[in-house]
Amino acid sequence: MKKYKIYLNEKFLRFYQSKENTTLDDIRNTLSTSISNKEQFISNENEEIPLDNEDQWTLRDYCHKNNKINIKTIKASEPEKPEIKLNKPIQGSIRLKTDNNLTIYQYPNDPFNDEEKSFSKTIMAVGETGSGKTTLLNSFLNFLMGIKFEDKFRYKIIVENEASKNPGTSVTDTVNIYYIRTNLPDMKYVRIVDTPGFGDTRGITYDKKIIDMIRETFTKHCETINAICFVAKSNETRLTDFQKYIFAQVMALFGKDVGENFIAMLTFSDGQVPNIVESLESKESIFSQIRDQIQDPWYLTFNNSAIFNGIEQKFSRTFWDLGMDSYLSFARKLRMIPPKSLTLSRRVLELRQKLEATIIGLRPQIERSLGIMENIRKEIAFIKSNKDKIDQFKDFNYKFKEPKVTKKNLNQGQYTSNCIICNNTCHFPCYIPEDSNKMRCSAMGNNGLCTVCKGKCKWDQHKNLNFIYEYEEVEKIKTSEDLRKKYVESTSNLKQSEQILKGLEDDFLNILTECYKNAEEIKKCVEKLKEDSLCKNPNESFEEYIKNCIINEERDKKPGYIDRVKGYKMLKDTNDKIIKAFKGQSIFEDLDKFKAYIIKEKEEILKMYEKEEKEGKGNCIIF
Repeated sequence: MKKYKIYLNEKFLRFYQSKENTTLDDIRNTLSTSISNKEQFISNENEEIPLDNEDQWTLRDYCHKNNKINIKTIKASEPEKPEIKLNKPIQGSIRLKTDNNLTIYQYPNDPFNDEEKSFSKTIMAVGETGSGKTTLLNSFLNFLMGIKFEDKFRYKIIVENEASKNPGTSVTDTVNIYYIRTNLPDMKYVRIVDTPGFGDTRGITYDKKIIDMIRETFTKHCETINAICFVAKSNETRLTDFQKYIFAQVMALFGKDVGENFIAMLTFSDGQVPNIVESLESKESIFSQIRDQIQDPWYLTFNNSAIFNGIEQKFSRTFWDLGMDSYLSFARKLRMIPPKSLTLSRRVLELRQKLEATIIGLRPQIERSLGIMENIRKEIAFIKSNKDKIDQFKDFNYKFKEPKVTKKNLNQGQYTSNCIICNNTCHFPCYIPEDSNKMRCSAMGNNGLCTVCKGKCKWDQHKNLNFIYEYEEVEKIKTSEDLRKKYVESTSNLKQSEQILKGLEDDFLNILTECYKNAEEIKKCVEKLKEDSLCKNPNESFEEYIKNCIINEERDKKPGYIDRVKGYKMLKDTNDKIIKAFKGQSIFEDLDKFKAYIIKEKEEILKMYEKEEKEGKGNCIIF
């Protein structure tokens, strides 16, 4: 028996007595409470004896120089991490800046050729200013290009300009199309149609311009669409009147055949069920009308906070992975949604534009008609109250208001379609500044003829001038002799009273007939929209929003508020008439009432004279 000293990592552990023929394997079993088979090795000077060979070594072999047994702890080596192949910016990328230790490059936006276009998927992004749409699209670009968390650069395809840094102003000024050649093997070409944010500080007029721009994009650049991405904030708890208006404006762009292609993209997600989901599904939301058409998932959540953060920042990797998982889900969804033709959507947009242009164009005609109505009312009253003077051939004068065409100058950058034949403003504001393109103006029908002006003139008779035509009333003096000259014929068998009343009635009915012709056009538009559109009557969502705009302007009284309120009231008037048209109600309610009034007054005057004749007082040669 010999006495041995055992050392663990060069520190004395204990004494050990054993025979020289004892194997190292026996020693390990004896010391099993002190050493682990996996982590400790018995070493021979600087060499670790493999576990499998310990039963072949005896103490005589191992301790031939001294009586020391050395045990060392060897940490298991971690498996080597595979080398990450980092990306490099593609050719044509423009270096913008370095931020958070990341270099930002602008992605080269080169249009697809015909072959690439045929294999591409097209998505349109729409939403409210401030919804996070720009960051969403820039982040989606990095996903499509296979950018890794470890990469030292990121791409942007939408770059902020100076104006867009102002709060409440959309980053995007026009409808832009971005062409992305991705790194995804089964989705190599993606076309993104980015729209300006609805509801920025430029107001409702600019929102209408956006719709014009989208209509032109559908007409010129896009034949099909795969997905309409409605971007909204996750943390909104209820829908405001403004949001309802935004939802309605977006859905009003499309035909009924693209309902299943919508998807809600909810930004600023905190990982919980978004607050806005319940609001979107509620009856008060117009979005709920298409909810059943969309296959689940009908919404996706996104948190893009880490996409453009440096990789050194705490939690960046976690949020990066969450963000990329969301885009992976969106890519899967995009592969499932069948592409849809935009033919019906183009038709819906044209009909909506035509409906609004027709009603706006009718405004001066209706105002003129109301003025003439008032004059006719006065003339009938004068016939009643001046019967004795007329009977005695005495003249009398009365004041009346005559409509007069005037010109109102426009601000720079405002466009209009003025008919140079009829001296009428047929569409304002108009998005098309070039006279050579007025065929595309919303006031023009498919036959190239204007649907608004009295002469239904050809599109090339309409010009973009720096003014609009307006009607104002000018006060004039009229005499009883003027009435006789205009309405009384000596060869007529009718009494002069009947002739004057019939003349006044005919004047009014001629005006009413023109209005009713336009009403038929409006009715046709409405019926076709009810049949083809995804959103039947978006104007109902606009009603409360425009009321609040007027209330806020009149309360705050900021510089220029009077003109803005006037503009809002004109928009409200147009909107009210469109709502009535969709409900099957008359948009010429005042004219209809007056028609009944003039017939009643005529009957009363005639009865009055019939009574006088019966009483023997009907000796007036005029009546």
